[in-house]
Amino acid sequence: MNSYEEGIERKKERLNLYLQAEQAILSGQSYEVEGLKLTRADLKTVEDMIEALERAIYVADVDNRRKRFRVIIPRESW
Repeated sequence: MNSYEEGIERKKERLNLYLQAEQAILSGQSYEVEGLKLTRADLKTVEDMIEALERAIYVADVDNRRKRFRVIIPRESW
């Protein structure tokens, strides 16, 4: 796996973690453990990061496809 593919895999892993965080936030923003009240991360921040990661993965995928497929149009010899 090259560094480009490793970068995409890291982004996909981060996206998965942010999706899990979003699910945890949506299930309850605050909770209490042994009398200690805890509040999860800000939903808007997590949603913004999910959007940014999805966009980055999409752009990288499109760029990768463009690099692999090229249309060559032969020119008439003069």
